Amino acid sequence: MNNSRIGVIGENMVVVKLMQNGWDAFNVNQVFNNYESVDLVCVNPKDGQMQMIQVKIYILSKSEVEELIRTSNNWYMNEYVRDNVISNHTPVGIKLKWLKGEGEDDTLQTNHKKKHAAYVNPLGHDAENLWDKIWE
Repeated sequence: MNNSRIGVIGENMVVVKLMQNGWDAFNVNQVFNNYESVDLVCVNPKDGQMQMIQVKIYILSKSEVEELIRTSNNWYMNEYVRDNVISNHTPVGIKLKWLKGEGEDDTLQTNHKKKHAAYVNPLGHDAENLWDKIWE
């Protein structure tokens, strides 16, 4: 099976999952052949909010997913300085660059004091198309 076919299957599976959750979704590539920056459009019918989605295949072992969520959530909750306090019930998000093995640089305030600590990604590698990880 070629990569193009795998991509189409993945995009359609995501559309189905989005629709199962009650959101409207369609595959842009069915309108514009191989559109570069967006694969799907998702609309929340309750408020009309629209999101553009690009589908990629990132495969992590169970332990890698757990470690990435644990470390990134700890960084976001405890080492990312913000003006407002956030709840422990805030949804967890994983940035695309983290799936590529990248972290976050620390940031400085104008007085050269650290504002945010660096996030050191535990993956250390790009997880795109690592099909053998399915068996870990």
